[in-house]
Amino acid sequence: MTIKQQLIDEMKDAMRNKDKATLTTVRLVIDRVQKKEKELLREISEEEAVQVLQTFKKQIQEEADAFAKAGKLSREAVIIDSLAFIDKFLPQQMSEQEINSIVIRVIEGISGTPNKGAVMKEVMPLVKGKADNKLVNQIVTNLLQL
Repeated sequence: MTIKQQLIDEMKDAMRNKDKATLTTVRLVIDRVQKKEKELLREISEEEAVQVLQTFKKQIQEEADAFAKAGKLSREAVIIDSLAFIDKFLPQQMSEQEINSIVIRVIEGISGTPNKGAVMKEVMPLVKGKADNKLVNQIVTNLLQL
């Protein structure tokens, strides 16, 4: 079943259960997916749907951080529930150790002195959608400084 179909099923369930918070979140996600389809003038692939969800998750996380800084903890809690909902549709994220081992393998495979750009170019396709880009960047930087 595609992510889009899963989202539609979740929306129907939320309507049946009168779960307003989930319904709001799922409608926002479906809206983002549909906007991407209109932009591309075609149905989006599963990989593109994952990218849309990751972008949306990042925006929600930034919003939650802003509410936390402002001291609006009740609003932050609602947003964190939205993050948990979106996580159900995203692939399992790689651990720091897994990313570390991939980066080490790539560095060892590069002939000569590896630079950050060359390592990132090799690593990113291997972890795309399964790891946070900031974390990958941080690990590459740390390993190249050793």
